[in-house]
Amino acid sequence: MKEVDKQRAAAAIRARMLDSFAPTYLTLISILQGSLLGYLFIVSDGFLGNLKDQSMTSLGLARILFIGADLVVNIATWNEYRMGSTTFVWIPRLLDTLVPFGLAMIQFSLVRTIMLHPKYWFLSVAGFWVIAGFAFWHMYCRASGEPEINGAALQALSLEKRSNHLLCAGGATVNLIFAALLWDLTINQIQSSIALLISATMSTVFMVMVFVRGELSWNRVIRFSRGGQEKVPGCATRKEV
Repeated sequence: MKEVDKQRAAAAIRARMLDSFAPTYLTLISILQGSLLGYLFIVSDGFLGNLKDQSMTSLGLARILFIGADLVVNIATWNEYRMGSTTFVWIPRLLDTLVPFGLAMIQFSLVRTIMLHPKYWFLSVAGFWVIAGFAFWHMYCRASGEPEINGAALQALSLEKRSNHLLCAGGATVNLIFAALLWDLTINQIQSSIALLISATMSTVFMVMVFVRGELSWNRVIRFSRGGQEKVPGCATRKEV
């Protein structure tokens, strides 16, 4: 085979590898998150179905918040992978498959611990933020390995790159503190615990804020892809200042 033919064949293989990135990631994460969503519905249906026969306590309200938080995590995880696989591209390797499975395993724990002692749910949330921080690090590390493709986007999202790790570290730390506060309390003791309700609310609100922040980052990607121009519905295209 001539050298030019080898180069063309290598280029074609590389192109196919890069083109497989987004479909591979989105297919994998969609299967995992869809399975987790089904499991969450089963658990939440069992709890909410019997809710009318129970007096509403802090623990009951906290478990409702746990269900809502797990739903946000489910949607946000898929959304982050959609944004990441659309913005960046690289040749997938084994670790690119293991990271989504790691997230799915800790998300399974998030759902499984809804009906257990709340300290285990907070521990699972802390574990989720640790793995999410690693997932972000892995994404930026792999994207930087293809500078000719991802360099401009990495530079445009440099603020998000730094803040993602801080948010994940903060989420893990805060939820570890919540778990420690409840560690020695029995189920009966936390039935009317205001501390539990405050902790569950703060953890859920934090997840929602991170989800909203992800959408704001996606808007930055859209503006960057348009060369700094943003299409406003009902208005003329304006130049971003």
